[in-house]
Amino acid sequence: MTRLAASTIFAVALGFVALVQGVSAQVTAINYQGKLDDSGAPASGSYQMQFKLFDSLDGAGLIGSIADVPVTATQGVFSVQLDFGSNAWDGANRWIEISVRHNAGESYSTLSPREQIAASPYSIRTQSAASADNALSLGGIAASQYLQTNGNGSGLTNLNGANITNNTINASALARELTVATTTNFSLLGSLRWDLLIPKSFAVGTFPVEVAFDGANIWVANEFSNNVTKLRASDGAVQGTFAVGTNPIGVAFDGANVWVTNFNNNNVTKLRASDGALQGTFAVGSNPYGIAFDGANIWVANQSSSNVTKLRASDGVLQGTFAVGTGPSGVAFDGTNIWVTNSSSHNVTKLRASDGVLQATYAVGSIPQGIAFDGANMWVVFRTNPTSVIKLRASDGASQGTFFMESYGPYGVGVAFDGANIWVAIGNNNVTKLRASDGVILGTFAAGTALDTLGVAFDGANIWVTNVGNNNVTKLPVFR
Repeated sequence: MTRLAASTIFAVALGFVALVQGVSAQVTAINYQGKLDDSGAPASGSYQMQFKLFDSLDGAGLIGSIADVPVTATQGVFSVQLDFGSNAWDGANRWIEISVRHNAGESYSTLSPREQIAASPYSIRTQSAASADNALSLGGIAASQYLQTNGNGSGLTNLNGANITNNTINASALARELTVATTTNFSLLGSLRWDLLIPKSFAVGTFPVEVAFDGANIWVANEFSNNVTKLRASDGAVQGTFAVGTNPIGVAFDGANVWVTNFNNNNVTKLRASDGALQGTFAVGSNPYGIAFDGANIWVANQSSSNVTKLRASDGVLQGTFAVGTGPSGVAFDGTNIWVTNSSSHNVTKLRASDGVLQATYAVGSIPQGIAFDGANMWVVFRTNPTSVIKLRASDGASQGTFFMESYGPYGVGVAFDGANIWVAIGNNNVTKLRASDGVILGTFAAGTALDTLGVAFDGANIWVTNVGNNNVTKLPVFR
């Protein structure tokens, strides 16, 4: 066998041929050009070669191979087009191994070492890169009009404010000459929908007490009507009135169903939220009042039993009954524990939600009633005159402050968190808004025209307040 030797001048994708596949596609072949020496002299004539592509200089790692390629060398120079397939070029280093013979009757001689495939300005590119060449693939928009995601937006014009995602612009990002409160609802102000900023009231049943939001609708427990009213949160339109037990008070949503405590029946009613269909009635303790959902179970405060009942939300099966203080009223979940206000023993109980084990009991003050969690703290409302609220750190129950509101009578009951502020029903047609971070009172707002405001709930944009004297609920924008 005549000795053959080869040395690579360059191995590079000099170009490619456009093919049609679907709309368009890129070929994966490269042009390989080299210099072949035959017996120490530049080779001329016809040869056969086979090419193998590896991911290393030596050893295993074969990517692909092409056999019996006819090659013509002139003064040692040869050129061949090789296609190892679309998976050959993933950005990692590649080496090519060449074997040569004169004709089909001879054995191949493998040249050594393998040659590394070098990159070039015209190397294979991703198919998606071709779309960048064609403005039609981006709707015919010129490159000068593209928006860089790391830019400051200073050159934007004719921007439709409706396309700005909620909470992506705050007041500090506005021009200095434009002063807007950080809680302002920009979409309503920008569209001049002042009518949507005005509190509105909607008729429900007799003596509405507690209220809950199901993601689209507001549910109101009407104590003296023995039913619940479902209102569409967007406009207050009545979606239905559904019978429950006697003297319904507490109401909670479990993600699919609405649960209602029936004070004088010693049970709770489960309604399907989509249509109000009855899903079951389940016995609990004496005079059930407050109710909460922990992500898997329903917890009910039984006011005359001095305990709470834990029911599995999926089917209402009893999971346990746990002693708390005297006269339990409000219930809230902090992500790990259940908190219960005990109105007659003037304290709050903290139970581990997984098994009901007592974690602590904290003395607070006279007649604690409503309770809410703000993500880090528990807020407890006292049914006293003047109305007050205490902020407890959820991790250890340490007091973070007690805050007093205007004296409107001993009616403080409902409390809700809107993501930044705490809202408290203080009675006599009013609710007070406190900044959750420090308890500073941000305002007191009318929410009815007669007697008590009791229940409070947040729907993501508005606070809903029950008015027992008006037999209605009032909807207030939270940025008031």
